[in-house]
Amino acid sequence: MYPKEETTAPVSARFSNLNTMEVAVGGAPDYLLGVEAVDEEGRALTVAYDAGGVDTAQPGVYTVVYTATDSQGNVIRAERTVEVNHTKEETEGSVAWLAGECGDDPLSVKCYIRDNINYNSNYGAGDPVWYGINHGIGNCYVHALVLQEVLEYKGYDTQLIWTTDKTHYWVLVDLGGCWRHIDATPGAAHGWTELMTDQERLASLDGRTWDAAQWPACD
Repeated sequence: MYPKEETTAPVSARFSNLNTMEVAVGGAPDYLLGVEAVDEEGRALTVAYDAGGVDTAQPGVYTVVYTATDSQGNVIRAERTVEVNHTKEETEGSVAWLAGECGDDPLSVKCYIRDNINYNSNYGAGDPVWYGINHGIGNCYVHALVLQEVLEYKGYDTQLIWTTDKTHYWVLVDLGGCWRHIDATPGAAHGWTELMTDQERLASLDGRTWDAAQWPACD
């Protein structure tokens, strides 16, 4: 009886234990510790990895690529997030640096963040503020938190606000007893009307809304 020939790529093969890895600055992580891969028949596969993009000397969020090959040469691939930790003081220092780069009024802060932090779908892992400032990219949640931190650094009272479906985040800022919506996310749909009333904010949300009972009115 001949051995069963493996003729299909291991589409159901899988890795395990590729949860986010946290590494101290200057650390020497074991990227293979606990990582396993098995093919669709449950047989263990040899795992290789590429961590060439990780710089453990620099705080940040990185990606390690894992591969495994079965007996027929079929390759599976997976990615793992590696967070090189930084301190709270480093995040605060990043906020102070950005605050020094822009003006003191909310619109100046908003425009600087909008123009210097690009947009992608990344939530900024464990520290969206640090990630957004130091990587210059992030989603609406990252933009909102960076905006909030810098405005509060400059002495403004703010509140983080979001749509009821949590598909968009931005900030409310108190302009001396008068609250306004302010949104640093790049793109015309996210607030080129600058400081917005409730009516103006609704008009820019493409049918979405927020729970008005949770936040102050912007009349």
